[in-house]
Amino acid sequence: MHATVLGGDDGQVVTDDGRGDGWAAGTQTCTVQYYNICTGWLWLWWGFSPGDRTGTAFTRCCPHGSVDSGFIYFRDAAPAGYGFTGTMAVYAADPNDCPTGAPLASRALLPVSQWNLVVWGGVPVPEDFVVLYEWPDPERPNPTAIGSDHPAAGPTGPHACGTCYPTTRTNHSYHYGTAATPLCPGSPLNDGVCDAQWLMDAGMLCAVQVEERSWGAVKSLYR
Repeated sequence: MHATVLGGDDGQVVTDDGRGDGWAAGTQTCTVQYYNICTGWLWLWWGFSPGDRTGTAFTRCCPHGSVDSGFIYFRDAAPAGYGFTGTMAVYAADPNDCPTGAPLASRALLPVSQWNLVVWGGVPVPEDFVVLYEWPDPERPNPTAIGSDHPAAGPTGPHACGTCYPTTRTNHSYHYGTAATPLCPGSPLNDGVCDAQWLMDAGMLCAVQVEERSWGAVKSLYR
């Protein structure tokens, strides 16, 4: 696994603008995001082996929530037809932030360069869960890279860690090894200054609590 610094499209600042909006009107939602790209620099991580799993451990942002969609950032994505399709999956998390048990949901994903939207469709999750990408076994060398934020100083500007967020930021992003030889706890993405976070988020649908009322009280509303 290797990392290369990137400053966005054609050297410009990286932003969240390309993600669009995966939400439907009239739903109560929230999004969990741990990365911070305020300096505009990010790391691209590449050179993964077939079956490697990279992911983020999330905590629900609302009670009784379900995962509806999420974004993940790739670059240098490869074309279809050569075995470059990997797998996104949602798991319950154990106390070490590791995926545990059978997947709650999975989706095939052939990455495209920049933001990729993965639609889950409202998968109920426990309070702590993991969303990960399992790297494929392609017929040719895989040029695809996955992005993280950039805690260290980029070619311009200060360290993001300690400027954009505290040096005590809790880590949520890991390399989990493979399903056959898992790493638990997972390996963090330390860039020599702080732990980097994958450019991944989890959009959630939140259950709305309904107050109980008697039938008589309901009828009185319409008198």
